[in-house]
Amino acid sequence: MPKRRKYNIGIFESSDSTETELSDDMWFAKICELNRYIDSRSTIDEIKRNKIELPPNVFHHWLWKSPPCERPHGQCLLNLNHLIGLFITRYTAIYSEIDEEIKCELIETPVKFFTLRQLRDTVHYLQCEFNKRDAAKDPETKRLLNACMHRFGTLTMTGGGEDVMDELSCVDTVMGTPNHLKINLVSLRRFLCIFLILHRHIYVCERAKEIPSFDDREDVKIFPHHITGSDDVFIELSYHFSLMPAAKLNYMHEFGQMFHNVSQVAYFHNPSFRLPTKVHEPEKINSGELEYIHIIPPFLQLYPQLQILYEETDKDLTGRLGNFYLFHMGQKIYLIDPKGCFFKCHHNTMQLLKYYVSTIP
Repeated sequence: MPKRRKYNIGIFESSDSTETELSDDMWFAKICELNRYIDSRSTIDEIKRNKIELPPNVFHHWLWKSPPCERPHGQCLLNLNHLIGLFITRYTAIYSEIDEEIKCELIETPVKFFTLRQLRDTVHYLQCEFNKRDAAKDPETKRLLNACMHRFGTLTMTGGGEDVMDELSCVDTVMGTPNHLKINLVSLRRFLCIFLILHRHIYVCERAKEIPSFDDREDVKIFPHHITGSDDVFIELSYHFSLMPAAKLNYMHEFGQMFHNVSQVAYFHNPSFRLPTKVHEPEKINSGELEYIHIIPPFLQLYPQLQILYEETDKDLTGRLGNFYLFHMGQKIYLIDPKGCFFKCHHNTMQLLKYYVSTIP
């Protein structure tokens, strides 16, 4: 049997397994069937009486194997990743309980009793503060995120009146019952994208290892001409560095026909955004102690085969990749080896890059 590495989230666990799984078409059919079954029942208690059979390794498939950037098509306005995420939040709400002591520091009400507006504000708070507080390392952040997913799953099944569904920009009326409101599709996508990306952040943070010791490569040096030729990558990384988690993915879904560059997302969220001043001194860059946005662009002039992937990537990073990649997540950079192992060296990006050089043929 292949070795499994587990990432736990509530009643689910994610396992990096090479076992045969369902095809995407089979996943789509299965998840649609399960969500329709939940929608067809009048109460959560009615669903509980008939235990739902989980598809194999459903949480890991949501996290890494179903492409989050896929555009919805046909008659379904949610893609496969959205549908799996929706099912996971609902399944969590049906078969587990929220600890009533879990609260957001800004709101006195426990998450279990959140209105839709309180839920939206808390998830947005998590999204805004995630990078600033290095929250992926904090177990309490994970508990709060899981509790928000639980409450979200409940509200997608029960809906409610204006006393509960009190954020009118996020709801639609239910046909035939004008006083009963449900979360609209745009808000469903927005919540699910944030949940996905935040869990990807936590997953990578929990898995990443410090680089092992290696013979220092004194021959890997940046010179002025490398800096001069690296403007495009510097600009792209700077835009990504400025964004809160899931900002780009949500923009891609909400303005799909218009999206063509990450700069749109940066200025959408911060119209007064300005690019940071680029460092031009090779000795400062070679020290490795600057932010990685100054170090990686000139380094890629030396090793252009090393690609940068971003948090919303459709690539499954947990399998055998065949190549090294840099993975930009939040305001941190990771190195992924061909076996899908994550490495970090946040205090000195040049050391991380030299480790890459020391391992390639």
